[in-house]
Amino acid sequence: MTGKTLWIAALTLAGCAPVSATLSPPGWLEDPVTPVDTGDTGDTGLPVEDEPVRWVGERAFTFDWCEDTVSEAGVEITADPEWADAVSTCGQCQQVFLVEMSPESLCQGVVPLETPAIRGLIWGEHGADIYAISEADGGWSRALLAEARRVGSTGLEYHYSDALWGSVYDVQGTATIE
Repeated sequence: MTGKTLWIAALTLAGCAPVSATLSPPGWLEDPVTPVDTGDTGDTGLPVEDEPVRWVGERAFTFDWCEDTVSEAGVEITADPEWADAVSTCGQCQQVFLVEMSPESLCQGVVPLETPAIRGLIWGEHGADIYAISEADGGWSRALLAEARRVGSTGLEYHYSDALWGSVYDVQGTATIE
């Protein structure tokens, strides 16, 4: 703005006539910094946390007296210090998930489910071993739940059998790691 002439409308005693004046900016504006377009999109410069890896699955249970299905949804806790003891129990697991189940019981409330559950994965060439990690008596343990085969790039399918109240039941499961 230095050296530019601005027209200012001023009232004078002689009438309303425009008056020419030269204005100088204050000293702090003498050498203004011209903003540079950096293409800034609002990035704060802080590291952006990646979205957590998720477990999304379903298990179908077949008992002698009923059939029922449970939906599963969870997040990876492998690097979460709050779960370090559970994760270390899984040993060679590359990923460990905290998985919520819904509903919390099967067969009209007859069979309660332990939810949330902790699941560990050891990936192999054609699938993954799925481990159930649990805490009892103040310590953590792991048990092989199933050997899953890979379906596509992120899916797993698995089957296992177990016994409850002296009766064997079967489970068909799927999980997508996304």
